Amino acid sequence: MDEEGFVKAFAEKVLDDTRLRHLREDVSRMCKSDRVSTFPGSQPVSMDRENMKYLSQIDYCVCEKTDGVRHLLLIWKNRLYLIDRRFDFYAVKNCDLTKLAEVISGSMKKDVIDVSKATVLDGELLTETKEEKPHVCFWVFDILCLNNRSTMQLSLLNRLHLIRTWVVSAFHPCDSLPFEIRLKPMYDIHQTVFVWREVVGKLHHNCDGLVFTPVRDPYTSGTCLKLLKWKPLEYNSADFKIELIFINDVRRYRLQVLKNGIDCNYDWISFESSDEETQFGLSGSVSECIFDFNRWTYIPYWNGRDWEPSPNYRDSEKGPGWRKGGWKPIRLRGDKTNGNALRTVEGVVKSIVDNIHIDDIDALIKKRR
Repeated sequence: MDEEGFVKAFAEKVLDDTRLRHLREDVSRMCKSDRVSTFPGSQPVSMDRENMKYLSQIDYCVCEKTDGVRHLLLIWKNRLYLIDRRFDFYAVKNCDLTKLAEVISGSMKKDVIDVSKATVLDGELLTETKEEKPHVCFWVFDILCLNNRSTMQLSLLNRLHLIRTWVVSAFHPCDSLPFEIRLKPMYDIHQTVFVWREVVGKLHHNCDGLVFTPVRDPYTSGTCLKLLKWKPLEYNSADFKIELIFINDVRRYRLQVLKNGIDCNYDWISFESSDEETQFGLSGSVSECIFDFNRWTYIPYWNGRDWEPSPNYRDSEKGPGWRKGGWKPIRLRGDKTNGNALRTVEGVVKSIVDNIHIDDIDALIKKRR
């Protein structure tokens, strides 16, 4: 079972509009966010030749970029809620933390989570395959609120300390949870090459890059320009919404991104097989795509009266309208209803063009010494 299937199997979506509105308002208030309808989690930007300069200027921690499903985890009133990118809430079923609260209370420990009060953790669900039977974990990499108090203004190291001592320790062991809660390992920036070449290869889950988090900065809701994600060229991806249109009775597919909150056309995609089209060609679905410089893409052009092959592209073998280079779908994003924002996609494209290698990052970091 994948992570999205796990959420549906072990958690119940909050459908009542009034309850959902109250939950969104409460979490937005806890996370100091004015955007009540928007996911309050922090969003990294793709590393490029311009913003990578921060690695030599400010202190960072580095961690592997887990290829899991991003969620916030709300612990409140002895219940657990998973919060996805759409700001939808899923109440974890059969998970009453009352007994855990009694154990915590009986321990007489002061520096510990109070599961009756609000705590908001940032992390992702992933499937660990170390044991014979795969199990789902929630890897925590940040905290926004602890026991009704915002932690966002604290430094990263202080936030990680709270997760380790106040939260994770309280949930080990905890048989009442359908998943394990762990703290994601963070490393000093000077260990970047070690993390990529040694740590990543020993993981029991998928990884597609690295994340660099500023050490001294507070937690930022929304896009954080100093929170950097790096992927090698073969993993650098963007999410697009698929739109099916018929051109001269032929199926053609447009890629859409968000611009000012509205779907807008960005590019075209051509599927290379019927199986690929069946899997990714559902109009309205969202697909994660990588750019393949050797992939052929048909580009239509509207001349004001009819569709014709784009005059800007012509190949001697493929014919008019064919461009060498295009987006290749690699995964459906069932957790999303829209593609990335235009600015995000432009950042990904810039990162692809810049093609930063791990050795480039290492050379820049060494200048700090």
